[in-house]
Amino acid sequence: LHEFVHVRRRDNLIGAFRACYVGLLWFDPVVWLLNRGLRAEMEKACDERVVELTGDAETYASGIVKTVRHTLGLDAPGLALPLARAASDVGYRVL
Repeated sequence: LHEFVHVRRRDNLIGAFRACYVGLLWFDPVVWLLNRGLRAEMEKACDERVVELTGDAETYASGIVKTVRHTLGLDAPGLALPLARAASDVGYRVL
């Protein structure tokens, strides 16, 4: 459901524009920080929408933790970010 929310919000298209912008201004650390913050807010917004749709935050958080535990340390083709970083981002997503 989380990934469908990304599709509905057109986050991949926005992410492509962000990637181009960061690529053009790769030398500016503020751009990197802003990009990281925007990505985190995008994930938070999708998480909030899923909880709003399902009404069960505990089960959703449990699912995120189970997914990370299952894939921790493994290469997962098709993921947009490395699993090590995904695992480190879980802390703020499940709190």
